[in-house]
Amino acid sequence: MFTLGPASITAEGPTRHAPNSPGRLTDARIGFLLKGIDQRRIGRDGKGFSLVEAWDIRRHLIRVFGFGGFDTDLLETTLVGEKAVPDGPDGPDGPDGPDGPDGPDGPDGPDGPDRSKYTVVYRVAVKLTVKVNGIELGHWHGIATGDATSQPSLADTPTTGAPPDNPP
Repeated sequence: MFTLGPASITAEGPTRHAPNSPGRLTDARIGFLLKGIDQRRIGRDGKGFSLVEAWDIRRHLIRVFGFGGFDTDLLETTLVGEKAVPDGPDGPDGPDGPDGPDGPDGPDGPDGPDRSKYTVVYRVAVKLTVKVNGIELGHWHGIATGDATSQPSLADTPTTGAPPDNPP
């Protein structure tokens, strides 16, 4: 076993947690995990829902458990539904749509004439496993849904692989 020096200053600021202890979390780690989330880390999506960015979650997992102290496994990516919005009077390029003659982008729109737009809804399931010295401390499952609207094609949506922030 090794001895820790005083808390150091890292690129992310002061750190008060210790490296993995054999088979248990340190009191400092437990305290860090039990304190409330800093409200500045919470953002809003386009619909006004609260969210914490995936990169921020990973950053805090690394700060608490260290590199290799946790695993994230993508268990499932499922297309829940898809809907094509064809061009026409009420479609994106139709007279009443945003790209129609009366819309801001004109009759051909940015994607050219007669292009349908697609909306998809997808669901992902993940598993987070926390390890101490390579031994599983616990694991948790999470499921989230999301949508992508007005996509120029179904191939431009994250429904056929990993979520956008977890490339295969």
